[in-house]
Amino acid sequence: MARPLATARHAASLTALAIALVLAPGAEAGDVRLGHAIGGVCPDCDFSGRDLSGASVIGVLPRSNFSNAILADARIGGNFASATFARADLTGAAVQSANFVNADFSGAKLDGARVGGSNFFAVDLTGATLRDVRASWTNFSGSNFLGAKLDG
Repeated sequence: MARPLATARHAASLTALAIALVLAPGAEAGDVRLGHAIGGVCPDCDFSGRDLSGASVIGVLPRSNFSNAILADARIGGNFASATFARADLTGAAVQSANFVNADFSGAKLDGARVGGSNFFAVDLTGATLRDVRASWTNFSGSNFLGAKLDG
């Protein structure tokens, strides 16, 4: 049985996300671009192997599975604590105000990603590629970079 308050809160979150996407910079008349938008509260969700290229993934998604997903050029923000991004492709992603504490990015590709105001505390980045990543105001303390490629 759905809890009315939780359902209303989830609907409000999705409505706010939809409005934000419509009013986002670059959304001009004649410039209609369809894309994925994932938002709201969804712990333990499974997006493994999905093609989410260019998607807006903004919300509370702790412990969610994005392994082998394609998030190239995606906009990412919110809570992804203990989520799995193993072998995911985040090439060119724009990550802003995201929490990835204890997340798994082993073997992930983050080449050219732009990261700001985010928390990668105690993240597993073993074997990941982070070429030409631009990070500002981001915490990587306690993370494992064993075998990661950081050049560029």
